[in-house]
Amino acid sequence: MASHRALAFIPLTLLSAGLCFSADATSASSVKAKPGMMTGRITTTAGKPLAGAVVNVFGFTKAGEQVRITARTGADGIYAVNLPPGGLYGVSNAFAPLKTALGVVDHRLHPLERNFEVPVSNAGGITRNFELRLSGLKAVESNVSRDPREPTNYYGQLIRAHLRGGSSSMDFQGTMLEFKLTPVGSLADGTKGKTLIFRRSAKHLNTDTGLGFDLDQTQVLPDVPLGAYKATATVKKPGGTPQNILLSRDGNTPGPSITVEFRPSPSVSGTQVFNLYAHLDDAGTSGSPAPKAPPVAQAPKTSAELIRGHVNSPFAYPGNVLLVLEDYAVTPEDAVVEVVFTSLDGGRDEVVRRTLRQIRAGNMLDDSRPLAETGYIPLLTPGAYRVSAVIVSAHGAGRKVELRPSDGTAGREVQLRWMPGERYRESGGKVVYVTINPDR
Repeated sequence: MASHRALAFIPLTLLSAGLCFSADATSASSVKAKPGMMTGRITTTAGKPLAGAVVNVFGFTKAGEQVRITARTGADGIYAVNLPPGGLYGVSNAFAPLKTALGVVDHRLHPLERNFEVPVSNAGGITRNFELRLSGLKAVESNVSRDPREPTNYYGQLIRAHLRGGSSSMDFQGTMLEFKLTPVGSLADGTKGKTLIFRRSAKHLNTDTGLGFDLDQTQVLPDVPLGAYKATATVKKPGGTPQNILLSRDGNTPGPSITVEFRPSPSVSGTQVFNLYAHLDDAGTSGSPAPKAPPVAQAPKTSAELIRGHVNSPFAYPGNVLLVLEDYAVTPEDAVVEVVFTSLDGGRDEVVRRTLRQIRAGNMLDDSRPLAETGYIPLLTPGAYRVSAVIVSAHGAGRKVELRPSDGTAGREVQLRWMPGERYRESGGKVVYVTINPDR
């Protein structure tokens, strides 16, 4: 069967490498396809058009001939192709060529319409819009699940942490490592990145990845937005204080920090896994000592035992918070809410992001779902906090977020407080109701 190649294109802009980000923020919903055409707009999460993004169209003509077309967006972020009438067409994939220090990375784009890959008739025109997301769970395709425990199901990049050193008598379960990734320059989409912190036990770093494990119990540090980072780490043994440890890229030349950069994959879209080595035998030799965490009032000596157990059970953590979506008007479920816990008693501040869909999932009490994909937020150092929240995604931007503790009054900013006697009880959880107001 001959392949249909003589197809007309709407004029497009072709770029040899990398993307251009325009200041125009026209809504993707304003792009409408004419009969016989497939079109759409590709933007960043902030709504800025992407020039040079690639959309691969496939399908069959009315006569049964196979069609495959590669379209690219122009300066306005729009792609458009004319297709033979009476056929069935869909999108096999779409990606953005993001320029990094180590080369151009073909980054997969997030579809804004469901079943984008299912061929449909072009009689009335086909609109397929996409968005550049550097992190978050990938879109669900027809008949394909997106298990949140699988690290490759996220738009972010992967780091695999390996251990070097450590005696056979070490308490691998109780020894905790904290990896800190500080952005160096802008992310690959030109936005400002945020510092990322990952915590793993030494035992978890010796665990192979797989569907039988949760991501926070593996060697993998998942969903890292594409960019460059300065990586540092500390280790805390049971009963001890955090100590700086040395890191390396190859396991042989450790230093107090390393630069994490993601190399484009030579065979598939995306990047190669970055391998990071933590040298336990060099704990405390990387220069200045790690900052000490402030003591928690009336903390029992055996408090570490209270946070052990099933990692997906919020009741295994003292001081957990459950976000309950009380009212969100017509806000899309993909809207991302950033909740900021500012310590009022010298403890660590916490910043947590959840989509509205994840918050709703947390209300189902499903212990098979990773806590990071639910409305549960485990606070390992319960105390007194000032809590506020904002929507940080283009979806739902400008809407007000109001919080209401179960034992308090509603407001844009509320307080949560664990009394000394309840801080280390497994039942010492707090419920905060979240309301998204449509007012801008």
